[in-house]
Amino acid sequence: MKAILIDPKENKISEIEGDFSDIKIIHGVLQCETFCGAGVPNTSRPEIFYLDDEGMFNSKDYWNYAGYHQTLAGRGLIVGVGSGGYEQSTSLTVDEVKSKVTFDVEFDPSKLEFRIYAL
Repeated sequence: MKAILIDPKENKISEIEGDFSDIKIIHGVLQCETFCGAGVPNTSRPEIFYLDDEGMFNSKDYWNYAGYHQTLAGRGLIVGVGSGGYEQSTSLTVDEVKSKVTFDVEFDPSKLEFRIYAL
């Protein structure tokens, strides 16, 4: 499936292919031990970020995504979400994502938000 990789260390956004329903592959692409998912804002179809869960602690490579509520760090991966919540190819293009990402941003810890939801 098609996904978009955001690599702030290289200031690069690229389209990649892979089986992103496999957690091991996501770990490898993100180059991290743990990752989390978050909704990509302002899209016509459901899309999800997979993000390095420890990026704020282990990386100085900060970036912003237009419409997202906080600064991000480390690599990010965007995949589409299909019926039943399963991963599918993203509907976004590299150019669309490039227009929304800003690299080399200053990190302001006061803007970091933690949200806990009861299930």
